[in-house]
Amino acid sequence: MPKKTVSDVDSKDKIFLVRVDFHVLQDNLGDSADDRRMRMALPTTASIIDLPP
Repeated sequence: MPKKTVSDVDSKDKIFLVRVDFHVLQDNLGDSADDRRMRMALPTTASIIDLPP
């Protein structure tokens, strides 16, 4: 069974719960060494925020 995407679901009167793993590596200064996971989650997060109420 294929996974549904945000655009596949009727969003009217729905609440979305999204789990995102932001476990990112840090360098010695505490800065993000690889922010790829955060960047990859942005399109999904933005599409949910932009849904009509």
